[in-house]
Amino acid sequence: MTGGIEAETIHLGAYNCTDVDITGNIRTSVPMEYHGEIVAVYAQITAAPAGSGGSVLLNVELDGTNLTGGVVTIATGDAMGDNKAGTAVTASTAVFHRGTLLDVEAASPTTFTGGSFDLYARVIRKPGA
Repeated sequence: MTGGIEAETIHLGAYNCTDVDITGNIRTSVPMEYHGEIVAVYAQITAAPAGSGGSVLLNVELDGTNLTGGVVTIATGDAMGDNKAGTAVTASTAVFHRGTLLDVEAASPTTFTGGSFDLYARVIRKPGA
């Protein structure tokens, strides 16, 4: 529950750590189906990330604008089953409308040799368009 309103989880994709070795979008143009607000972003490690010092920062964009907060760090040393919370989501950049396009962006990657994770967002549906 968030402020008395129940949030729901949306799946933003399953990723192999070896595929997030770029700076830029790793998933693009996912249309949002309703009006709402992202209140949290997190990842679940499905296979332990491997590699010497591998890491990546993940963030969400709405219509090409970075969400303020919600940055998730994936790194070697994370264990299978770990839930990796993103930084606190703040500001109006978290509000989206039906048809808003969501992107997942990778930043500051270093090399992984294995591992995988799923990325999720917690959202609250809002009335209106």
